[in-house]
Amino acid sequence: MINFAVLDLAYTHYDAGIYICVKTDVPCHLTLYHTTSAPRRHRTSRNQRGLTLPWGVYYCFVSWTAVEQEQAGNTIYHLFNVSPWMVLTTKWFAFRGTINGELSPSVSALFEHNHPGGLPMEVDLRVYGLGYQCHPNLDGTGPPCPDHWKSVTTLPGYDPGWYLVGNTINHWWGYEGYLIERGRLEKIDSITHRMKVKRLGTRPAARVHAHLLRIAGVNYIIEINYTSTYWKEFEHTYAENPATGKPWTQQDLDPLQIGVGLRHTWSIGWSETGACDEVYLHVSRGIICPP
Repeated sequence: MINFAVLDLAYTHYDAGIYICVKTDVPCHLTLYHTTSAPRRHRTSRNQRGLTLPWGVYYCFVSWTAVEQEQAGNTIYHLFNVSPWMVLTTKWFAFRGTINGELSPSVSALFEHNHPGGLPMEVDLRVYGLGYQCHPNLDGTGPPCPDHWKSVTTLPGYDPGWYLVGNTINHWWGYEGYLIERGRLEKIDSITHRMKVKRLGTRPAARVHAHLLRIAGVNYIIEINYTSTYWKEFEHTYAENPATGKPWTQQDLDPLQIGVGLRHTWSIGWSETGACDEVYLHVSRGIICPP
């Protein structure tokens, strides 16, 4: 019979539970046993030359729930989704495993962990205020500067009929940046800029909408090719931070602003104007595993 040892583990906290990723020294198949009741401690003794002497201590769970690892077969890394696990609740857990279908004599140490809270694994961060600028030529059906953000936020309590219109001059673009919600994200797989737009005009002719990220004072802009007079949501996904070329971190996202680009353009016999009704940031979180 082969033994296994838990070398390391990592936690990914979300609103309804915790992902636990475990690394072992040999390939095996693990089951996690968890409980909200603190394990009980039992002292043992032995008789030596007629005397009863302390011998050791063992621990047991009063009640437990079993969760099998998500991967099939024997693996070095083992992923468990322990849900439900309520925020601010402590659980105790341990691991048992099989190797090539045979029960291993090993049992891991007892682990204790408290859920500190976390956002859903897929979460939308909404606009809540003015960022780096409010462009006066983007006035639409809602309030004027400095409150343009109220026309594009998806927060409740604002008139859904409000939207921005790119009433710019000389074919120029007008750009705005907004503050977005923050939260504990830990590992980030990607972010997606989403905005709902339509055109106002006599016939399709040019690009008049753009996604905007503002990172460390620099605008990163992706123009949208859309020429319909009906509202439609567009998105652009960033697997990496365009400023660094590296995966996103919590430190990258905390100061990030999102925004919109709109404009008015024309020629003989036609004109085009961009309009935007919503903008928000979608975040896809990742699962943390030991190195």
